Amino acid sequence: MTETPTTVEMCAPAEAHAIGLDAATAVANTLKALADPLRLRLLSAIATAPRGESCVCALAALADVSQPTISQHRKGLEDTGLRASERRGTWVYYRIVATRQAAVTALLDGFASTIVSEPAEDRPESPREVDSHVIDRLAEELADEYDTLRNSEGIKESYDRAGDLDIIVTSAADWTDEHSNFHQYMERSAGCAEMLVKGGCIGDMLWLPVGPHGPLNVQTKIRSMTLIELGELPSFMEKGKHVLLVLGPCAMCRRTKSRVLSAILASEQKLISHLVVDTRSVKEALR
Repeated sequence: MTETPTTVEMCAPAEAHAIGLDAATAVANTLKALADPLRLRLLSAIATAPRGESCVCALAALADVSQPTISQHRKGLEDTGLRASERRGTWVYYRIVATRQAAVTALLDGFASTIVSEPAEDRPESPREVDSHVIDRLAEELADEYDTLRNSEGIKESYDRAGDLDIIVTSAADWTDEHSNFHQYMERSAGCAEMLVKGGCIGDMLWLPVGPHGPLNVQTKIRSMTLIELGELPSFMEKGKHVLLVLGPCAMCRRTKSRVLSAILASEQKLISHLVVDTRSVKEALR
């Protein structure tokens, strides 16, 4: 009688492929510290901030809770070693520690995208980061087409009727304010922000750059299409028309716009006829 040999499968020791106790303890402590919806939202806001960091004022808008509560949650994040902070004047800015960026991205993308699921047909397409080279190429193509665009249907009519305007109401922003839309857009194209800084940009008015002595003539790859250029405002007002500048602190961080206000008032060309401004900005501009 021949016996059929049997094979006995040997289980590999679990310890051989499990993470170590120290590593498991560290990860558990981090996950425990993050086990709060507000802390995860704060972490997500910091990790996905367009400029790689978030101002404390922007984070406070995430929840309707007291300042001490927000501070406690921010402290909890810092204790995990995932977040770093830096004070600049009045405000504190937060960023993800560079060595933990990949881990934070994996955590947020891996869990949030699978747990919070929606039907495919109802889920909006996720925004994708556009390569700066693509923006540069598009900007160059549009620059070549500027005259064509300006004379295209719908846009041409607006320019033709610009002379019918009697009042222009506008605002301005400080170049150093991280919430400035003008600054954010200029940073999306390689070299534009650097060109403006080199040219002495202090801020913008009508989405056009302003320097220490008035409008800046810096030929960046991207720029705004405006019905009236800053340099055309003096002749606009000479016709008895008005330019009203409404200026207040940044809605996000409450920083004043005294620097750009000073530049507009000191402009070699008259840019405004009327001004509505907050007291703090005026006091700082007149120092």
